[in-house]
Amino acid sequence: MGTDKGTTAADDVRALLDGLDRAADDRVAIVAILWTWLEHHLLHLGSLLEKPLVIRAKALDEPDFVRFDEDERARLMAAPLRNAAELLARIEITLTRDQPIESATEAVGVDGSEVFVMWRRPRLATRAGNDADRPPEADEHPSLSALAPRLVVCPTVHRDIELHVIRPGSDGWVAVEALLEQGVVGADPTLSVHLDTLGDAGLSGWLEREDVEVGWFDAAAMDPEDERICHDSAVAAVEAASGPASLLVLPELCATPRTLDAVTAAIVAADEAPALTFVGLRHRPIAASEPSAIEPELLGDAVLATHVNEAVVIGPDGEPLWSHVKLSCAQGPQPRLLSDGTQPLAATEDIVLGRTLQVVPSPIGTIAVVICLDSFADHVRDRLARSGADVLIVPSLSPRVHRHRDSLQHLVQRLWAIAFVCNRDFAVPSDGTTTWDEEHNRSFWAIQRKRLRPPTRADDRPAFIFRLADHVRSQTSNAQV
Repeated sequence: MGTDKGTTAADDVRALLDGLDRAADDRVAIVAILWTWLEHHLLHLGSLLEKPLVIRAKALDEPDFVRFDEDERARLMAAPLRNAAELLARIEITLTRDQPIESATEAVGVDGSEVFVMWRRPRLATRAGNDADRPPEADEHPSLSALAPRLVVCPTVHRDIELHVIRPGSDGWVAVEALLEQGVVGADPTLSVHLDTLGDAGLSGWLEREDVEVGWFDAAAMDPEDERICHDSAVAAVEAASGPASLLVLPELCATPRTLDAVTAAIVAADEAPALTFVGLRHRPIAASEPSAIEPELLGDAVLATHVNEAVVIGPDGEPLWSHVKLSCAQGPQPRLLSDGTQPLAATEDIVLGRTLQVVPSPIGTIAVVICLDSFADHVRDRLARSGADVLIVPSLSPRVHRHRDSLQHLVQRLWAIAFVCNRDFAVPSDGTTTWDEEHNRSFWAIQRKRLRPPTRADDRPAFIFRLADHVRSQTSNAQV
């Protein structure tokens, strides 16, 4: 909103008051209106002599919000910007005391935009991070998170990506929630996250089209022996990750349909299967019936992508819970000049992009799965920043991860989040050496308020293991010192 040409400051305030009048005592609707109105005034919010943290501190001494009545209206009219900020803080404080709202509720912003009002429960991030009770601070400019740290308002559509807040429909999801809840409680929590790269297994089968510079990993073209080794490695990864409350993340594009079947069978057979297993699937041809398929006539003579890059999430009973279709298209390293001096094009990933980002509220936080480039491609990164997600799972296939690290280290601060990247290089060196454990492409995790350090690898697996108990004990030791 703001005061664009043809719109006066009085009109702007009137729009805010009219929206609040309609909302009356619906606190969620009021949060959506206040948040979206204040977002349009962040520049002016930064010019207030009272900064958001000061306004919030004063709001703690004000009475709880009950409804938007004549007294509240008069208060806003006296100082619209300052008192709208205080009102948002007062409502969040009231909601924090009784927590009556759902984890995500659909509402409408002051400008009529559709949004989700979401309740922040970044449990894993706060247990693993330092000074967990403080709100996010990545935005140096005054932010709404400083006014209302337990709430976040996210547009349902942003950068053409639609946000879906889901609760998996499988009966097994109740069991998953119980395992995750068990994993984060107590002084010695049992939750672990296994980033198993599978080493160099299953990297054969890259195909390119002759007519255009695109390519994909084709399950049918995979070397049979390589696929067998990949099966064995994936099954071993499930066995190694089994435990009372564990997550297993496998890399991008690692599983053919047969490998996925082997992983599923291993999960079903395990005594204590991982609570959630995240598997990057091989490229598959897109079905004409899929929502992400694009009608050819809309693109004229343009060459259409024909494959999908997808990751699936599997529960401890072997049932798929949800999946993520990659939202960004990777381009391979630029080839060297040919002998005649011409520059060949880099092979581009032949995929139709997804249209949605799914987030799943859980006892450890709101989980989002993204694939490799999704974690730092501008449009997806912007969507993630406005998603309410605080547990980011990233299967990846990349020769280096420095861009993943830079992007995610900032995102976890902004989102009050924790991120896990399971990465490996897509090229096997000709000398037979392995690169999955080298610093430039090593899997990692990033935690709010903690420096990014290279994780310690598992002794007997091409994997890295995050144990929540290690971080909790570390914080306890630091507090005692």
